Amino acid sequence: MGGKGSGGHNRKTIEQHLKNGTYRASRHGPIPKRLTAKQQHKHTKIKTKKDTVLVSAKIYTPIPAPAYFDEYARKEWERVCKVLYDLGTLQDVNHATLEGYCSAYSTAVKSTKKINDDGFSSEKPLFNKQGDMIGSIEIKRPEVDISIKAWQQVKMFAVELGITTSRVKIEDTGEGLTPLEKMIREAEHKPR
Repeated sequence: MGGKGSGGHNRKTIEQHLKNGTYRASRHGPIPKRLTAKQQHKHTKIKTKKDTVLVSAKIYTPIPAPAYFDEYARKEWERVCKVLYDLGTLQDVNHATLEGYCSAYSTAVKSTKKINDDGFSSEKPLFNKQGDMIGSIEIKRPEVDISIKAWQQVKMFAVELGITTSRVKIEDTGEGLTPLEKMIREAEHKPR
């Protein structure tokens, strides 16, 4: 046997198991005293039929939004960071992608509000060669195209970030989760 993942050279430390939420006393031995009480407290015990499993407690610390963000982008940054943290993908996210998503969202919201306030079109006067007004035509406001493109970018970035509604529905229903992941989810959602 041997090779990668066999527990030989690639063996994880107890600290790594605690951090990943895969620590089991029967398999990994007792928690060393060098781990502080604070580190041990960050884990929640879940009793299974055969063993007690320590699962990492979720401690969310918000990531500050870029300084140039307006209020819409900043609020969306805070909301999406929390969603990504709950999905367990925040540390895997490319922050430039998240920044692009929030910027596109802000642009989309602002242009949509402008359309709601001013309408989809405006009147442009028509003049003859002598400079006399002979009528007007209705033209589409530039905010319409800006809004369409911005919402397309929001959708593209959302797919890349994994926060589309289909992904959230899969996470909410628990389809495709292993029995251990389902047990952990149930333990996290139990009222204390």
